Amino acid sequence: METYFKVLFWFHIIFVPALMFYLGFARSKTLIGFYYLLGVLGTIIIFYHAYKIAFKPLKEIFWNYFHLFVIGPLFILLAFYNKNTPTVFYNILLGLGAAALIINIYFLITH
Repeated sequence: METYFKVLFWFHIIFVPALMFYLGFARSKTLIGFYYLLGVLGTIIIFYHAYKIAFKPLKEIFWNYFHLFVIGPLFILLAFYNKNTPTVFYNILLGLGAAALIINIYFLITH
């Protein structure tokens, strides 16, 4: 199980902030395909974490609820608005990307 979490932490250190930073900084210059990708990812995140909450609860269930009610809906919202997304949502995305990077580095070091 420890290997699973290390892979999960590395994924959230390398790929998640990169995607969020790209979208947050590029804003309306983002390729339209990335918005479609966000819509698909948001849907997957919601269903996956709802499944985890229902059938495989973790000791720290907060992260499942956070992905279910914040990350997934934010991705879908960005996909819905695509290039017309209000600036505040890009700023939220940048903040969450930075938070994901920092918290997962911390978890990688401490676990």
